[in-house]
Parts: sequence; C-alpha cells; structure tokens
Amino acid sequence: MNKDILIVEDDPITRRYLELGLKRLGFVDLRTAASSDEAIALVQERVPDLALMDIQLDGRDGIETARILGSQFGVPVIFLTACADEVTVARAKQVNPLGYLVKPVKAEDLRSTMAVALHKHQTQRETEARERALITVLDALHEPIIGCDSKGVITFANEPAASLVGTQIQALQGQSLAGAMPLKDLSGNALLLNVNKSARDIDAQIVLPAGAKRLQVTVICPESDVDAASCSLVWLRSEASTDVQPEMRRLQAQLDVQSITDDATGLVNLRGFNLVGEPQLRLARRLHATMSLVRVVVRDLQTIKTNFGTAAIQQAMSATVAVLRSAFPEGETAGRIGDDEFAVLAIGNDPQLVAKRIAACCDAFNATSGNAFLLNLQIGTVISSAKENRTVPELIALVRAQAENKVLVIKTVRPHASRKRSR
Repeated sequence: MNKDILIVEDDPITRRYLELGLKRLGFVDLRTAASSDEAIALVQERVPDLALMDIQLDGRDGIETARILGSQFGVPVIFLTACADEVTVARAKQVNPLGYLVKPVKAEDLRSTMAVALHKHQTQRETEARERALITVLDALHEPIIGCDSKGVITFANEPAASLVGTQIQALQGQSLAGAMPLKDLSGNALLLNVNKSARDIDAQIVLPAGAKRLQVTVICPESDVDAASCSLVWLRSEASTDVQPEMRRLQAQLDVQSITDDATGLVNLRGFNLVGEPQLRLARRLHATMSLVRVVVRDLQTIKTNFGTAAIQQAMSATVAVLRSAFPEGETAGRIGDDEFAVLAIGNDPQLVAKRIAACCDAFNATSGNAFLLNLQIGTVISSAKENRTVPELIALVRAQAENKVLVIKTVRPHASRKRSR
C-alpha cells in the first residue's frame, strides 16, 4: 500500500510487532522512532501520511508530540496506549486524533482503524482545500460578503464588508449580523434577515455615522438541510453595481483576467500574484497559520538559448510550470513574477520540506522528460507567521534579498550531466 506510515513507540518489541503487522497488511513504506525528538526529526525530513503514536513516551509524551506534528506539519495521528482512563482520553481528544487503540492491538482493529483514518484525513484535506479556494474567491470580491451560522452569528467577512462598517475583519467575527450590520428597510425599520431561507434582491439601507447607504441584499443558503445553514452568505450590493449592463461586466472581467495573466505560462503575472496573494495571507492569519513564499529561479536560460534555440526557452518555462504543479497538486497560488522567476504561496508548509519537494519533482521531471536540456532550478523560501502583517510584495522583496545574501533556505537543482542537442 503506497502510504508513508510513521510508528512512534519506545518499546522495541512492540515497535517490531507493529512494523511486521503493518507489512502483513500491505504497508511497505514504514519508518520507526523510539522517542519524540526522533519522530520530529523524521517528519522534518519527510511528512508521513499517518503516525501511529504511543502515548507513554519518555520525556515529551505522545500527546504533546502529536500536537507538534499536527500543528506544524499537518500529520494525522492514531494513538496506541495501554491507558484508557478518562484523564488520558480527555487529553488525547484535545489534539483531534483519528483513532485511539488500546494495547494489545488486534490486527483487524488496526487495519480497520487505519483505513478509516486515512480516508477521513484525505476527505478533510479535500474539504479544507475547497474551503480555502472559496474563501480566497470571497476575499477577492469587491463587494461586501458576510458568512453566518444558523443563529445569525458572523463566521466570515471579507475586507469590503469590514470597510463598509469601518472595522477590522477580526472584530466582525463572532458578532451577530443584526448588531454588526445595522440594516434597515427603505422606511427605516430594522431589516430582519432569515439566514435559513434564500431571499433575493431585498431593497435595504445601512445606516452609518456618515449617513445611510442604499443596498440590495441577497441571502444565499443551501437548501439541503438545517445544519448546512451554517455556511449561509449575505451579499451586500450597492445600487450602482446593479445598473451595469451584463455585457459590460463580462468584458471588464475578461480584461481584468488578461491584465493579470502571463501569456507564456498561463499563470498569473506579478500583478496578479500580488492581487490574489493578499487574500491568501489574510486567510493564513485568520487560520493562525504560517505562509511560505517559495521563489523558484530558472537558471542557465542564456545557455539553453545559445545551445538549443529560442524555442527551448518556452520549453523551460513550461517545464517549470509542470514541476510546480507536480509539487503542489492541491492548487496553491503560483505565478511568474519575472523573466526567470516563479513564486508559490503555500499555507502551513515547512520551508525546507517545500524546497525538497520541488527539488524532487524537478529531478523526476529531468529523468523522464526527454528534453534536450536538463532543467536547473534555484529554490528559496521565506515564511510569514500568523502574527506578521507582511504584504506579498514585502515577502517577494525579502526572499530576493535573502537569496542574494545567501542567508535562507536555498537549494539548487543541478543537472547531473549535460545533454547535447540532437542533430
């Protein structure tokens, strides 16, 4: 089974028993650790798909180790322990494990628990990716969008919504919609929005210190069940936005896309990367997560042009895009920010692991592409913590400066052998 499993167990007999048992179940990519420090070191080298974690480790115990692996590397955990007391179970629940098995573990219990855990983790990753994409889109819109739960409490707000009432996004979250957004009908009466029902084009006004502003309000709510009402969206549109002819809006949207797209690669250009990257940074801060900005420089372009012609430059650009898409299959924001420069924004990824992942994908591409030349990349990374308010241009400037001074993670993928142009 093509899954990377990490066994963290300080008892050598139990560790060997688990290793042999997993091999019999079809798991072949297995690594073992006897302590918390050893487990963290192995994860820094390569993030596993799942960790089987003994709770009673010497020094830092398994629960604290699982918290570190989950928060810093996104590693899902199944606990293995001889302790099933309420205190231990309560502590274990705080790190959201995908399973809890009491020793001695039976093979059938281990197989079924791991199968469910791996499926659940994959589903969670897909759901989180969709949520990140949705939030990025809503954040990038120029009109106010509010997300509410079934009780009318704000769970999401984009920048235009916060600007509308003159506050910060964080200040809106957790407030009631009625209290944060003083919406009234055109007669001045309080407008009550039922977030459990869809309603369209409600004429309303929002009363602000600077005066009343007329709006049209749309409540968008899933119609499947009551629980789905937690993702209801309230869309506030100014009157002016409804007066624009549909064809003009379509043409404007087309021009906007063209202005931020790099024609040679199909990725966003520097302007587009700055534009779509800012919502990603806000999302990372909202999730209290770090954001890695990865800079990839295609090296030896002049040599490629001299030896293989101008067309080979486009091949190198296309090859770099292929490597980035292979390294980031979940669709992280990627763009071409210079003649030979690419950049990727990735939430919650360790910089060294990101560099290693791109390098491995580049090596794999060179081994199988059949191109007359080998792709040579230089990779640099810089991170922005959830507490920092750096902008995308600031991160780009920082990673460029640190690359020049050689003071951050830099990895160069150098071709192992040169290829001559076939004649």
